[in-house]
Amino acid sequence: MLVIEVADTSRETDLGAKLELYARAGIPEFWIVDLTTDGVLVGRNPGGDRYGSMARIEPSGIQDVEGLPGLRIPAASLFA
Repeated sequence: MLVIEVADTSRETDLGAKLELYARAGIPEFWIVDLTTDGVLVGRNPGGDRYGSMARIEPSGIQDVEGLPGLRIPAASLFA
């Protein structure tokens, strides 16, 4: 399962309360499409109320979807 949030004015909530909620629920992959920085934050490996791995994908990057092998999403397509 993958949850994708789009953050503009909700960035603090998405990186705080929502991230903790999704991690506690065991959501294996959590993306925040950050309209304020034009980047994608990717959280994986939930444990407790945090994700063990957090990465930032620049608009020129390509992100693999962990739960769907072979699916690659260009970050720029999320901002088009």
